[in-house]
Amino acid sequence: AMDPPYVGIGFLVRYMSGGVESFAPVVLTKARFQTASTSAATQEDQIEWQTQELTADLSRDDSAGKVWKKVVADVSTEAEGIEILKSILKITNTPSQ
Repeated sequence: AMDPPYVGIGFLVRYMSGGVESFAPVVLTKARFQTASTSAATQEDQIEWQTQELTADLSRDDSAGKVWKKVVADVSTEAEGIEILKSILKITNTPSQ
């Protein structure tokens, strides 16, 4: 009965060209994760490491252009790329580490 919300997913693509490192901010504008499975094998003779798989459905966003992905021009530092991602995703604060 769960109805997962739509979210934006942002990440940096790191490039190396001519010995120069650069970062391209990428945002998938509208995604909805499917409900994850919670099955597990317990109390077996051997440990079976279990990894949950995340699956998301991508959609075009609600903007006039109906885009599904935004790719921003390369930047020279990872920090600058993260700030661009925060700006696009409208992230105003981050939790304490």
